[in-house]
Amino acid sequence: PPVVTCPANIVVPAGSNTCSAAVVFAATALDNCTTNPSITYSIAPGSVFPIGTTTVTVLASDGVNSSAPCSFTITVQDLQPPLITNCPVDQVRNASATTCMQQVSWNPPVASDNCSGTTLVQTIGPANGSPFPLGLTTVAYEATDANGNVSNCSFTVTVRDVATPTIICALYDTLPIPLGPACGVLFPDLRDSITVTYCSPWTDVMAPPANSLF
Repeated sequence: PPVVTCPANIVVPAGSNTCSAAVVFAATALDNCTTNPSITYSIAPGSVFPIGTTTVTVLASDGVNSSAPCSFTITVQDLQPPLITNCPVDQVRNASATTCMQQVSWNPPVASDNCSGTTLVQTIGPANGSPFPLGLTTVAYEATDANGNVSNCSFTVTVRDVATPTIICALYDTLPIPLGPACGVLFPDLRDSITVTYCSPWTDVMAPPANSLF
């Protein structure tokens, strides 16, 4: 029978923006009786192969009912990550004076890929439409295709405290303060009697200062 030699196993990447690849290959055959043995392929050279591994079988024949087979594999790899579009831009919002947070919504990004089966999930941050706290919060998305390629996009949401504090003072028409030595009076600290509403940390100052001597 003829002596047939198959190509070595072939590994190629998929074509750009496609989920397959056209692959060219050739086997060789020698025979003691026939100068050019015929060679047939289970899949023709130059055919388009899908993602994954495909076995190609080769049969060489000398034309006198004698033949010999060989086989090899063609592996097409998907190396192209998904494409994420419409990733939201960074956002700045003002906090509600009553909740010290702000509800934030956005148009979610869109993921596409050269192969089907892409998933897009939010991996970081509050859900779309949820209240966001004061300060800067990162929101991130991750797209994964069926072959494990990954892409990411992210944006930030900044919630600012722009409301002025509100303060309720205790009202004293008269405040009995006993006289101290030499008829002096130490003015008491009244700050514990006030109510302050504010989102951010705050400090209070009393004038005249507590324990001032009159």
